[in-house]
Amino acid sequence: MKAILFNARSICNKIPEIQVLLSSYEYDLVFITKTWATENRLDSSIMQLLDFNIFRMDRDRSTKGGGVLVLYKRYLILSKINIPNLLYVEETIVFDLRFDTRKVRFVLTYRSPNKDIVHLEKLCNLLDWAIRSSQYVIALGDLNFPLIKWKKPITI
Repeated sequence: MKAILFNARSICNKIPEIQVLLSSYEYDLVFITKTWATENRLDSSIMQLLDFNIFRMDRDRSTKGGGVLVLYKRYLILSKINIPNLLYVEETIVFDLRFDTRKVRFVLTYRSPNKDIVHLEKLCNLLDWAIRSSQYVIALGDLNFPLIKWKKPITI
């Protein structure tokens, strides 16, 4: 299985490039953050001529940007998971992927750089719930922790 994660910074103006990417490489799962899509953009306009299904979570219409989207090959057995209200984190998709007798839970999220500690606590609670409710969990996305000073890699 092949997968890719990227930050689109608007898929609306990049649909032809995404189609070329998906037709050139055989990805089964495509995770996209910062889609900037809104409820006015139909799934069919994103998916033109592709052999994928789609899960998406757009940002609410009050602010521009954000949003996450998962494209998955139609032969995959995925089920979107409803996040309990107390654990809900905006711009997050949770789904299970079945492999034979196993299930892998995926959590895709976009965390805006201006989110506060309350948002981070909610995200941690959601991830804790995901880990306790599934044997295998893969969490991915664009988490934006602007105050972290990442060290440069050390080369030997």
